[in-house]
Amino acid sequence: MHNTEAGHQPDQPLRVLQVGGSGGVGCEHMGPVTNVVGQIASHMHARGLQVTVMDTLNPAARPRLPADMPVIEVETPGRELPDNYLQIQANAERLFAGWAKTNGLLDNTDVVHVHHAGNVSNFRKVTNKPIVYTCHTPSF
Repeated sequence: MHNTEAGHQPDQPLRVLQVGGSGGVGCEHMGPVTNVVGQIASHMHARGLQVTVMDTLNPAARPRLPADMPVIEVETPGRELPDNYLQIQANAERLFAGWAKTNGLLDNTDVVHVHHAGNVSNFRKVTNKPIVYTCHTPSF
């Protein structure tokens, strides 16, 4: 858990940026991938890691995440359209990495954990921090 090569200090909790995308991480009604993203974030938090969730702006509450876990919500085009998951996710993948860099979010992150393949290359373009990718569905 202690990676001093990535700039992490061994006496501090590892700082993880957990990247969602659909806007449902921690909400009452979420899809299967979003549910897993929330569970992973909550379990990491319970083990003492400093986790920040980055997700698409959503007016719904996020009661399934710990109350003291920071959630950064980014407005993405397409959110206003009902049942527009694929467009929301595509916009999130396109915007999140640049937003995180521009707003200094990566300065306080030791590792980025993404769940959509597009985010791997997008975050790689803006940071040298380790990127962990969890694939939830087969890629062909």
